Amino acid sequence: MGNRNAEGKVPVSNWKKYLKNATEEKETLEAEKKEVLEKLRPLQKVQRSVDLVMMEIEDQPDPENLLAEEKTACRDQIQKKDRVKKKSYGVEL
Repeated sequence: MGNRNAEGKVPVSNWKKYLKNATEEKETLEAEKKEVLEKLRPLQKVQRSVDLVMMEIEDQPDPENLLAEEKTACRDQIQKKDRVKKKSYGVEL
C-alpha cells in the first residue's frame, strides 16, 4: 500500500520525523560544504595563477623554432641582397 500503515492511514508522524531528520542533514551538509569551499578558495586562486602563467608560456614561441626562424629570415635577407636587380631601360610593358 506504499505510504500507508497497516490500518490504511498515512503515518504523518513518521513523515514529520523524516522531514526533521532530512532538514538537519541538509543543514549539516551545507555547513560542511561552506567549510570546504572556504578551504578551496585559496587553492582556486593558485590554480588561476598557474593557468595564467601556462597560457603565457604557451603563447611564447619555442626557442628552438625561434632560432630556426631567425636563421631562415637571415638567409632570406642574404639571398635578396645577392640577387642582381634587373636593369630597367625605362620601358614598361
